[in-house]
Amino acid sequence: AAAEVAAAAAAAADGDADGAAAAATTPTRVVLLVKGDTHGAAEAASSALAALSSPTVPVAVAASGVGPVSLSDVQHAAAIGATIVAYGVRAGGAAIEREARRTGVGVLAHRVIYALVDSVAALAAGAAPATAVETVVGTATVVALFPVSKGGAVVAGVRVTDGALAKQATFRVRRGGVVVFEGAASSLRRHKLDVERVGAGSECGLLLDGFAGARAGDVVEAVAVEYVARVAADVLGDAAAASA
Repeated sequence: AAAEVAAAAAAAADGDADGAAAAATTPTRVVLLVKGDTHGAAEAASSALAALSSPTVPVAVAASGVGPVSLSDVQHAAAIGATIVAYGVRAGGAAIEREARRTGVGVLAHRVIYALVDSVAALAAGAAPATAVETVVGTATVVALFPVSKGGAVVAGVRVTDGALAKQATFRVRRGGVVVFEGAASSLRRHKLDVERVGAGSECGLLLDGFAGARAGDVVEAVAVEYVARVAADVLGDAAAASA
């Protein structure tokens, strides 16, 4: 087994660097253009929708007015990146619908304020940065170390004890319960071959990107990250919580 680890580890030093960059998620500001059948209705809708705003997902009413949705409303919304909210008014005829499709402007039309708030809350929740959920999909123990000539890199010969190591995973190295490295793998090899996955009970060579400080006995974790959409009540303001 030790010879197998040594062979796999030495071969790993020849693999191409293939680190995966973590995807950045940033909040999106939701901009609204509100139309109502009266000034009072437009103001009431604007106030209710502004209450959805939160630090996570800012919701801003950029403009409001009275009357049906017009072609100029669509053009204005397109220019400022807004969604049109039609409260108690017509959302427009065929020409306006065509212009909205052409410019990518969304139109939300409701006659009941609670339904209107729910629709905009759902829109805003969809703009929130997703929650990163991490799962440890594989665990291994470092059993040997193999320095290589390329820039002082060190290949860790590891034995997979649980689950599987996947090359595209994020890797953590723990020593005495403390994380001493977190990042990507440059190479994962078994029997001198590049592999994408090594399962429990097998041994392989693991070259971690930019990390040469592994020690025998270190625990290596392969971590998968899934981004999960958040719900309105978790990310928006008081109006969303009240309607949930």
